Amino acid sequence: MVDTVFLIKKPADFPILDIIGNNDVLILIQDGVLRQPSIDNWYACKEDVIARGIKIQESKL
Repeated sequence: MVDTVFLIKKPADFPILDIIGNNDVLILIQDGVLRQPSIDNWYACKEDVIARGIKIQESKL
């Protein structure tokens, strides 16, 4: 079960990773897909990844 979902629009919008719990999820949208976080519980919007020509592993889309 997910406690909190963070929608990240810009790379600078990443919340402090210390406040991200194991049951929280980051979803990268728009320019947020340009920077991948160092935590495991994140996903990227497939359409934004394709539009920006970025390669991200399929399991993260």
